[in-house]
Amino acid sequence: MPDVYMCDSRANGEFYARYDLPDLEGPDDIHDIGLDTDHPSAGEEGPMDSCLEWLLGTMLHSSAGKRRPGVASAGDVIILRDGSYRHFRNTHPYRGPEPITIAALNSGKVRIRPNPVGGSQTHYVEAGHNVITRGLVFGGDDLSAIQNENAFSKRFENDPDAEENYLSSDVHFQNCDIDGGWDFRTATGVRNKWGGLHYFLGRTRKERGTIGWSWRGGRMTGIAKEHIVGYIHGLRGNVEYSDLWVDGAGRTAFQFTGRQGEGPPSAGNVLVKNVVAQNTGLEQGGGGACLSIKGGGRYKVFLDHVVMRQGCDDTLHPVYHDNVVGNVVAHMPDDAHQWQPSLVMSNSRMVMGLKLPGRGSARRPNVDLAHLELCRLRGHNEIWCGPGTREALVLDLDTIGRLALEGTQDIQGDVLIKHHGRNIAFKDPARDGRGWLEARTWMMTNDIATDPLD
Repeated sequence: MPDVYMCDSRANGEFYARYDLPDLEGPDDIHDIGLDTDHPSAGEEGPMDSCLEWLLGTMLHSSAGKRRPGVASAGDVIILRDGSYRHFRNTHPYRGPEPITIAALNSGKVRIRPNPVGGSQTHYVEAGHNVITRGLVFGGDDLSAIQNENAFSKRFENDPDAEENYLSSDVHFQNCDIDGGWDFRTATGVRNKWGGLHYFLGRTRKERGTIGWSWRGGRMTGIAKEHIVGYIHGLRGNVEYSDLWVDGAGRTAFQFTGRQGEGPPSAGNVLVKNVVAQNTGLEQGGGGACLSIKGGGRYKVFLDHVVMRQGCDDTLHPVYHDNVVGNVVAHMPDDAHQWQPSLVMSNSRMVMGLKLPGRGSARRPNVDLAHLELCRLRGHNEIWCGPGTREALVLDLDTIGRLALEGTQDIQGDVLIKHHGRNIAFKDPARDGRGWLEARTWMMTNDIATDPLD
């Protein structure tokens, strides 16, 4: 049986006894047997928030990479009673077969508050190795789920163990929320910057093909300035985002990137499944797209039963009515790695401008795809645009290695095909699918798309 530690945000310096816990299905299984006086911290004065650092370890000298191991070990469970706790860093490499679990006693009733750093607010949730985080709410600014930006800097370039020692692996968030604190309907609240800032995700020490990093279940709202689910740089394995509700961001919901000079090319698979994301790219001038693929590497992004909506909510404050950006964009900038990622979209719905068409430079195509090794549309996808919007679909066939069309694609709005340096427009003024029908016929006639993928 694991060691289990109970923490209470209202207590000072008390660490509760370890005890056996059959499962985590409900409070009836939890038996508080009091203070464990054998612990060296028992009875000490100080905020109870420090219990997380005591259990998980701390970074003593970040510039030198030195860490103090925590008390908890692989397989242990840390349960947080209702309340507000200070940010935590989980820096100890738990390399046993079983993960450490950090869980709220009551899901949604435990709030992790930010740490002020240089005038901004930062959540350090440094994920370590083999960790599950369950039922927590991250409030404020800057949830950095992986805080390993320097892992491939010159400091480690001659260290053959750098990736093993400094990059996290087997990290999972379950039913955790991000509450950014900005209300896009009243334009009031905390003007925070980041929701997720993630570096080098997806490593695993388990069998090949295992998901090494995931966020399964949760609500993410109110990130005023930039990316809400994550700015995701340098994938190192398989990643999953599933069963999420995302509403309100200054820039993207998801941005996948990988620049030369900032680590090796991305590699792995990304699954985005059963996700609803809306009202993104609302900062002045618009913020890219709801999901952006702007980094080179040999990785695939799978969108499965995903709904994205921009310009469909007229309850937003009028200051945001002009910024109606697209839902999906794939484009490789000049500083990206040379290899191209792939995109597979199935049974998803991308809707733009049904109530707000947007104005000015913030107006973007609904789905704009370029620089992909493979672009595959399968199942039944719906890509819809309202009146006065940009194109429903843009395909740059000069930079897409292979286009595979399977199933039925319901595309309402103009379609633009880029081919041999020409822009070929297929208009759909009635938004009844005529433009896509003509574009598809043209591609099949010119033997450009495969249907289905062989």
